Amino acid sequence: MRKIALSTSTLIIVVILFLLNILIYRFVLRLDLTREKRFTLSQSTKKLVSSLKDPVYFKIYLESKNFPTDIQHYRNSIKYHLDVLKAYAGSNIQYQFIDPSENKDLQMRLAKENMIDSYIDQKDELSAPTPVNFFPAVSATYRGKEVFYKLVKGQGKRSEKMLVAEQNLEYDFSAIIKMLQNESKPQVAFLRGQGELEFKYLQEIKNMLRENYDVGEIDLRTGNPIPLTVNTLVVMKPQYKFSERVKYEIDQYLMNGGNVIWCIDPVAADFSNNDSLAFSLNLNLKDMFLKYGFRINENLVQDLRSCGKILLTPRNGTEPTAVPVTYYPKIVLFPNHPTVANLTVVNTFFASSIDTVNNNDPDIRKTPVLVTSPYSRAKGQPIIITIQKALQPPTPDELKQFTTSKIIGLALEGKFTSVFENRQPPLDSLAKNPPKMPFKPKGSYARMLVIGDGDIVLNKPMPNGSMQPVPRDNLMLIKNTLDWMTLDEDMIALRGKVVRVRLLDTAKIKKDKVSVQITNVLLPVFFVVILGIIYYQIRKKRFTH
Repeated sequence: MRKIALSTSTLIIVVILFLLNILIYRFVLRLDLTREKRFTLSQSTKKLVSSLKDPVYFKIYLESKNFPTDIQHYRNSIKYHLDVLKAYAGSNIQYQFIDPSENKDLQMRLAKENMIDSYIDQKDELSAPTPVNFFPAVSATYRGKEVFYKLVKGQGKRSEKMLVAEQNLEYDFSAIIKMLQNESKPQVAFLRGQGELEFKYLQEIKNMLRENYDVGEIDLRTGNPIPLTVNTLVVMKPQYKFSERVKYEIDQYLMNGGNVIWCIDPVAADFSNNDSLAFSLNLNLKDMFLKYGFRINENLVQDLRSCGKILLTPRNGTEPTAVPVTYYPKIVLFPNHPTVANLTVVNTFFASSIDTVNNNDPDIRKTPVLVTSPYSRAKGQPIIITIQKALQPPTPDELKQFTTSKIIGLALEGKFTSVFENRQPPLDSLAKNPPKMPFKPKGSYARMLVIGDGDIVLNKPMPNGSMQPVPRDNLMLIKNTLDWMTLDEDMIALRGKVVRVRLLDTAKIKKDKVSVQITNVLLPVFFVVILGIIYYQIRKKRFTH
């Protein structure tokens, strides 16, 4: 009877566990004990995947037994995330991990789509380091539409890029599903005609944006309006004066709810071997900017505490030395704003300060997003720029001027007022016809980002003919801004989600390697032996009597 009762109890326990397993799988009962709730999907993501009417097929090209630990860890994180999505979407989420190393045609196609990256493989300290290509990418298909998406982006250390990619997993896969559901990508237009940076100097930012946006160019000198299908206009380092008609078309685009990114150098400055005088570019934009609530000053910001470096080669031919330059402020502290979400360091080059005006306007919200350290100053004209002068330490009198933070990046949002209010629409020699769009004196809701640095994402030509890479966070600043201007609030919230990945101390691991190994191997065995002895003594005492 006792055996039958035992069997019945066992059967009941098995049935209960089986039912619990079904309930957990069906209703996604998960206990997330992490501080940032990194394993918990947002409500917007749950709603997004639950709304799928047909299967989405993901192919992830990160399958290999030879990957380093951090890439393998990232691959496992992708699998876990897809399993969580699958728990909500059921069979409408399907995925497959693929190893492209044996398929040359697939490798060529992924490389053509710019889905390639590389890492240095070094099996031990004695072997030579070998560069290895891999493809941190995914292709997704939904209702016959296919998109490619690069998961690991930017320059820098592989381990840092993997951490950022893992942090953005929920956003990335939500963005992929959004791209598949939308009939077209948001349009981004770079302004042309005033000496702005050409695409050949914007290769990295262009390639990054093309994953999520249709990127093109637009020239307004003929008087044609900016199509309202353009979500964001980017003005990147203009060199020549804006005509009133070009300003009018930009102004009315903004009044109709268009978004604008201004990356402006109000003064021309660069290092040279001889004395070089920084001079005003006179872009004819001051009246527009003042009307919108800000002013870009004709000065150069210097930061004593946080600044970038340049490589100098001594005359004796020794190795180049990195030397700090105060004219290259580095931004390291950021507010809680979508444009600078998850950024660590933004590098600027000959940046100018920005002031806010008309701060009592209730229709405009202004947020400084790029601010230098408190040990900064703005140097007004005339400014003589040479490397030799830039490397000289400030005099005691100059040190007294480095006392305040300076704004060099400002985000604005709200309903702007037209600079052409109570003025006649302008005509010029190129745009002789009246404007085509009806004039609006007061705008619909729109957003702007203003940066007092035109080189923020410049791919600068190198002496060997290649292009200098852009710092990753500089690229992400523009990408974040475009997301803020074009995505819905749910996706913006995902973009700003922060996941802290706590890494092991590699130096301490190497130092205490033997003791760690002994502790992890022998200590569990020791506890098992002790528990066995205790269990044996209890049984012996029990059955002796």
